Order: sequence, then C-alpha cells, then structure tokens
Amino acid sequence: MTLLKQFWTLSKSDYKSEVFKIINEAAYHLNQEHIEYLFDQITETAANKLGMEEFDALASLGRYSKSYEFSNKTSEFFWKIITDSDEHKQDLIENCINKFSDMIKYKSMDDKKPYFDKLVPQMSESRSSAVPVIRLFKKIIKD
Repeated sequence: MTLLKQFWTLSKSDYKSEVFKIINEAAYHLNQEHIEYLFDQITETAANKLGMEEFDALASLGRYSKSYEFSNKTSEFFWKIITDSDEHKQDLIENCINKFSDMIKYKSMDDKKPYFDKLVPQMSESRSSAVPVIRLFKKIIKD
C-alpha cells in the first residue's frame, strides 16, 4: 500500500495524465483494497472539479472490481451526478451517462430493473432535469 500511496502522489504533479493511464490499464489486475483506495482518493475531489481522466479511471475501477458492493458504489457515484444534473455541466453529465451505461451494459434486464424502478420517480422530481434521466433510460434500454 505504501507504494500505491507514493504512486498516487504523482497524480498531483505533472505526471497526472500518465498516472491515470496506468490506473486504467492496470485496473483489471489490482487487488480490491487498491481499487477502493484509488476510488476514495479520486472522489475526495468534488465531482464538478474532476476531469475526464478521473472519470475514466473511476469507470475502470468499477468495471474491474471483484466486489459487487464496490461496483454498486461506483455506479451510485455516476448515478448521483446524472440525477442531480442541475448542479453539473452538460459534458460532465453526458460523460457520466456513458460511463454508467457502459458499466451495466452486459447485465441482464432483471439486473437492470432496479435502475428502471429508480429512473421513473426521478423523472418527476422537481430538483433535477428530466432530460439526462430520459437519455440514461434510453441508453440502458438500447444496450
């Protein structure tokens, strides 16, 4: 873990893009504790301040995690951004829709059903725009 912490400090330097490339390429081979550490480090920053590199890394960590609970945690991260869309920029929301739908793309319709059940009431809530939710709904169905 000490080496991982040292590696993570490089993400705060000029090597940031290289660090995230390595995370994306190595995510499949990481132990669960390392995946969770990187997720926690990335999500310490507010979502609206994260860049594409961070979102790609979060999606990779969620996709390759061996823990069902952690995959759900990652999905929830993207879900919150999509459903609280009024607080975020359009390109960030679109990126999260794509990442979220890619993460659940190969799940069966039965596994996707809870998301449909959550999407319907979300469309009627006044605190968020229904457009991103509808786009996510459409993308999930299409996949």
